Amino acid sequence: MTLHNIVGAFCTQTWLNCMILPRNFSKKIIAIGLFFPLFANAADNNASQLDSIKAAQKQLINLSLTELLDTEVTSVAKKTQKISESAAAISVITQDDIRRSTATTLPDVLRLATGLQVGQVNGHTWSISARGFNDVYAAKLLVLIDGRSVYMPDFSGVMWDMQDMVLEDIERIEVIRGPGGTVWGSNAVNGVINVITKHSKDTVGTLISAGAGTVDKAFGSVRHGIALGEHSYMRVYAKELLQNAFESSNALQEKWFPTQPPKNKGDANDAWRARRAGMRLDSDTSGSTRWMFQAEASNLEKSNYGFFTRDANTQVAHSGHVLGSVKHNISETSDFFAQAYYDYAQRDFNLVAVRNDTFDLDFHQRWQFSPQHEFTWGGGYRVILGNSDSKNTQAFQQIPSLNYLTPFLRSKVVNLFLQDEITLRPDLKLTLGNKLERNDATGWENQPNIRMIWTASPQHSLWSAISRSVRTPSRTEQDMALIYAIGVQYPIAPGVTVPLLNPVSGTPNIRSEKQLSYELGWRFHPNKQLSFDTAAFFNHYDDLISLAFSSPSFDPALSALVLPIAFKNTGSANTTGIELNADWQVSPQWRLHAGYNYLHSAASIFKDSTATPESTSRFMMGWNAPHQLNLRSHWNFAPRWQWDMNVRWLSRINIPIDETLSQANSIRAYLTLDTRLSWQLNKQVELSLVGKNLFSKQHLDFLTLRASDFLNTEVPRSAYLQVRWEF
Repeated sequence: MTLHNIVGAFCTQTWLNCMILPRNFSKKIIAIGLFFPLFANAADNNASQLDSIKAAQKQLINLSLTELLDTEVTSVAKKTQKISESAAAISVITQDDIRRSTATTLPDVLRLATGLQVGQVNGHTWSISARGFNDVYAAKLLVLIDGRSVYMPDFSGVMWDMQDMVLEDIERIEVIRGPGGTVWGSNAVNGVINVITKHSKDTVGTLISAGAGTVDKAFGSVRHGIALGEHSYMRVYAKELLQNAFESSNALQEKWFPTQPPKNKGDANDAWRARRAGMRLDSDTSGSTRWMFQAEASNLEKSNYGFFTRDANTQVAHSGHVLGSVKHNISETSDFFAQAYYDYAQRDFNLVAVRNDTFDLDFHQRWQFSPQHEFTWGGGYRVILGNSDSKNTQAFQQIPSLNYLTPFLRSKVVNLFLQDEITLRPDLKLTLGNKLERNDATGWENQPNIRMIWTASPQHSLWSAISRSVRTPSRTEQDMALIYAIGVQYPIAPGVTVPLLNPVSGTPNIRSEKQLSYELGWRFHPNKQLSFDTAAFFNHYDDLISLAFSSPSFDPALSALVLPIAFKNTGSANTTGIELNADWQVSPQWRLHAGYNYLHSAASIFKDSTATPESTSRFMMGWNAPHQLNLRSHWNFAPRWQWDMNVRWLSRINIPIDETLSQANSIRAYLTLDTRLSWQLNKQVELSLVGKNLFSKQHLDFLTLRASDFLNTEVPRSAYLQVRWEF
C-alpha cells in the first residue's frame, strides 16, 4: 500500500469520527485538517501513471496568487478589467472553489464569499445580504445570472429556492460588496452578485453528476455539449434536487405562538423538490462578433406551514426565460454589447399567487476617446407585467387574505448611464459616472459615483469610492391590502372586549430608499504566496421603509377595534464595517483562505413617524451578525486525493422584539465545519464524501418574522456521497 493510500484511509476515518463522535471531539478535526499537510508526504510511486490525471484537472489551486489577482471581472464597470485594477470591494468564486465546496445549491455556494451573510431559515428558504439589512426579502442586494436580473418586484428581494443551476456550468461568480447603482441601476445598494456561466465550447462532452445523503436525499444533473461547426457550440442540461425536511424547533415556535403550536411536532414540513432544464448556444462566426442564446424552464414544489393558518400546505412555483446577447469588437479600443431577455415567474404564497412577465433590453459601449479617457455608456428599457390572485385563506379567526389594490400592474423602467475612466498618470486612475433612471413609482432617480485607485507599487494598491444608490419600493409596499385579526380581545370598557383588527396597506406615493456610501480599500501582495485584501465602509441610509401605526378607532360595522398599519418612509440608519481577506499558498498542493467581516449598524426613527421605535428599527435593519469569520483549506495531499474544509463562525444576533420574545428571537453564536474528501478514480470519474454542519446535531442559522414560509427551523448535521462522471 502506498503512502497516499494510507493517508486517504486516515482522512476517511477522521471524517467518520467527526460525524459520530461528540461535539468537543469533532472540533479537533480543524487542527488535523489544517496542519496535517505540514508533515504529510504526498509522494506517489506511480507518478507517471497519474500525470494525465493531474494534467486533466487543471485546478486553479496550481495558479500563483499573482495570477489569481489578474483574474478578469466585468461587474464593476461593465468592461473587462483585472481584480487588482478594480476600485471596488470585489471577490470571485471560481469554478474550482465551487467544485471543491460542499454546496449542492447556489445559496450554499455563496457562503464562500467573505462579506456575504448567508442564513438558512428552513429547508428551502434563505436570506442573503451584503453589509447588513439581512432578511428573507433582502431588498438591497442585486442578483444577476448572465446579466439577467432575478430581483422579485413583488417583495423586493430574491426567491433563492428558484435560483439554481448545474453548478459545474458556472464559470465564476463575481461578488461586489458595496454600491453598484451607477452601472447596474436601482436596488444595487449594498452589493451585486453576478453569476456567469461557461461558454458552450468549454462544456463539449457529457457530464453526469449524482449524489444522495441524509438531507440532500437525491440530487443529480446531466449536461451534454457538442460542436455545431468550427465556431458554434451548444449544450443542453437538466438538474433535479430533492431534500428531506428538517426537524422543527418546537420550543421556538411555541414561544412565538403559544396558542398555535406547530402541528406534527418534530417535522418542519419543509421538504422540497426542484427541477430545471435548458440549453445554451454560443457562436463566434465572425472574428469580431460573438453571440449567445439561452433558454431554461424550471419548477419547484415545496412544503411548509402557513404564515397565518399554521396548516401544512404545498406551494408550487414555475419560471422560465429566454436570453440573447451579442458582443461586437469595433476596434482594439472600442466594443459594443447588447442583450435582451424575457423572464416568466409564477409562484404561490400562503395568501396570494403572483405572476411576473419581464421584458428587458440593455446595451452599452466602451470607447477609448483618448489615451487619458475611456468612456463606457449605455442604457436600458424594462417592462414588468404583474398579475396577482388573492386566496381566501382564513387568518386565525378572521377575515380574507392578501390583496393587491391593482391586480394587474404594468411598470416601466428606462435608464441611461455614462462613466469615464480617467488616467491621471500611469499609477493613478479616476472614474466618474452617473446613472439616470426613471420608474413609474418614484420618477427619476440619480445614482452617481466617484472612484479612484492608486497602484503605489506592484505589491500595493489603494482605492476609495463615494457612491449614491437607491432602492425603489416594491409592489407590496405600494399596493398591498391585508386585513386580519391577531387573536386579541381588546378591552374598550369594564367587562367589554372587542376583536383587534390590523389592516395593513401599501402607500402609493412612498419614496425610494437612499444610500450614500464611503469606501476605502487596500490590496497588499508581498510575494507570490501571500495576499491581503481589506475594505472599510460607512453607509448612511435615508427614507428607509417600514411599517408604521396610525391611531386606533372603533368600527361599528365590524364590531372591532381597528389599528391601521401602513408602509411608510419611517427612518434612517448608519452602518460601519470592515472586511478582511487573506490568501496563503502554503505549498503547490495546499492553499488557505481566511476572511473576517465586522458590521455595526444603528437606526433612528423620524420624529413625525408613528412607528414603534424598537420593532420598526429591527424591521428596517434586518438581522445581522456583528462578526463573521471563515477559514477554508484546499489540500491536494496526493495526485488522486483532495481534502477541503470550510470552518465558519458567526457571532450572536440579538433580535429583541419585546421582553417576552427576546429569548426566542435571538440566534446564538455558532461554529460549524463543512468538509469534503474526494478521490479521482481516473480522468473521467471523481468520488466525493461530504459532511456539513458537523459541530452540532442542529443549529439555528437564521430567524425571520417576515417570511411567507413562516416556520423557522434548525439546520441539521448532514452527509452525502457524490459521483461525477465526465467524458
